[in-house]
Amino acid sequence: MVVEGVKLFLANYAEEHAVSLPGRILGYKGEDIKLLSLHETKIGVWRSFEVAREATREQAVSYSKFVELWEQFHPTLVVAKPMTDLCQMCQQNTTKLL
Repeated sequence: MVVEGVKLFLANYAEEHAVSLPGRILGYKGEDIKLLSLHETKIGVWRSFEVAREATREQAVSYSKFVELWEQFHPTLVVAKPMTDLCQMCQQNTTKLL
């Protein structure tokens, strides 16, 4: 099912690419926010999904539907804003804390 495919892809993508922060960040409402790098974009994540989807020959998903499902199932996975981007050392330290 397409919805489950997007949901699973985003969970795996977050596990590999996102940084969980131990505290609340200015500008974000939740404490369980997972930040993607400042250099990532939602369309870039969708393109990665499309590459993975083509390899498994599953049904295509439009970008707008992908973003809708992202917001529905993974609202805490966000692309970092410039003021919240972490340097490599801070990302490593945060990962070690977890």
